[in-house]
Amino acid sequence: MLPSVFFVLTTVFRFVYFQETVIVYNQLQKGLIMKKWFCSVLTILVLPLIMFTAGCRQISVAEVLQQPQNATIYTQHNLWYDTGNTISSINYQSGRLLRLGTEVKIISATDSSIKFKTGEGKVFTIDFKPEWMMLSMPAYIKQTFTLKSSEKLCSGLNRNQISDIMHGVVKKGMTRREVLLCCGPPPACRTPSVTCDTWVYWTDRYTTVRVVFKNNKVVEIISLKTL
Repeated sequence: MLPSVFFVLTTVFRFVYFQETVIVYNQLQKGLIMKKWFCSVLTILVLPLIMFTAGCRQISVAEVLQQPQNATIYTQHNLWYDTGNTISSINYQSGRLLRLGTEVKIISATDSSIKFKTGEGKVFTIDFKPEWMMLSMPAYIKQTFTLKSSEKLCSGLNRNQISDIMHGVVKKGMTRREVLLCCGPPPACRTPSVTCDTWVYWTDRYTTVRVVFKNNKVVEIISLKTL
């Protein structure tokens, strides 16, 4: 009799224990699912906010250039802009030309754009693409703006050389320095270093211009469609 009772009690205990274990396990599973769901929703909501906030970080161009009090900021090379006064950081060589040595006043600068005004009162916006330029905004600022006037930038060049540069014209025989003044540094996504013998620029999204150097002089200018 006693063994039978013991067996029954043991069986009941095992059944109850099993049921409780299943309930606890299910609750834990629900908790894990809820936790994963919450984390997913949180990521979806917070990540864009983080990216937006990062893009809105204010940058002091004066600090980047170490601008002394009352010093003037100038464009360091030619910049091309569209009808909306927007300049791509890729510096597509089409549209209208804002010449090097143009006096500017910085209105604002973030990790994604720079807004500035010229002495004539025109307002321009640079749309910065870090994935194409492969450098930070402060580094881009240093290669786009300067405290040197056009006279200092073009020091040692003759009248014809300066005229070609000011009109945004690259010619055979130009040095790397002249091409930099004329077009600015080529985007690093296609030209990793200005020590490369071929520099790649764009005239639009589908057309590139390859400037080939030999012994520090331009020997070939090749225009190619990318499509």
